[in-house]
Amino acid sequence: HQPDPTNHIIGYVGRIAPEKGLHRLQAITNLPNTTLTIVGTGPLEPRLRKLLPTARFLGPQTGTQLAHTLATFDIFIHPGEFETFCQTIQEAHAAGVPTIAPNTGGPQDLITNGHNGYLLCPTRFERDLPHAINAIYANHHTMSHNARAGVENRTWETICSELIHHYEAVIHNPTRYTNLRG
Repeated sequence: HQPDPTNHIIGYVGRIAPEKGLHRLQAITNLPNTTLTIVGTGPLEPRLRKLLPTARFLGPQTGTQLAHTLATFDIFIHPGEFETFCQTIQEAHAAGVPTIAPNTGGPQDLITNGHNGYLLCPTRFERDLPHAINAIYANHHTMSHNARAGVENRTWETICSELIHHYEAVIHNPTRYTNLRG
C-alpha cells in the first residue's frame, strides 16, 4: 500500500524487553504525521509506555490479526542489535513493508540498503533513523515491492535446501573450510 502522508504508521512487533533496544524509538516520537505502533508485551512495557507516551500499544497479536496489523505499517523498525534471525523482519517483508534495523546479526541477511529497507550503524541508530525513514518514504512503492518479492521464495523447504547445500559443500571440500585460521 502507499503510505498516507497525513498519518504514517511506523511499527515494531516483538517482545518488549531490554535486548530489543526499544528505547531507540524515542528518536522518532515527535515526527509529524506519524503514529508509532508497538505490538507485543514484556517486562519493559510500563517503562516504555512512559518513554513513548504518544505510541499506540496494541498488546500481543498472532495469526490473522498480526498479519492485518503488519499490513497497515508503512515502515517496520526492529531497533535491537542482538538478533540472530529476526523472523519479524521477514514477516514485515511478506506484508510488503520496508524495514529498518541495526547493521548487525540476522537483519544483515534480510535487508539491503535502499532496496527493501535500511541497515543503520548501531552507534548512530537514533541519529540516522529519521533520515532512513524519509528515504523509504521517497521510494516507498518500489521498496515495498522489493520487500515482498524478496521473501516470496523463502519457504522452509528452500531454506533447509540451502542449509543442506552448505553442509554438502563442507563435506565435499573440507580443507577449504577447516584451514580458515591460517
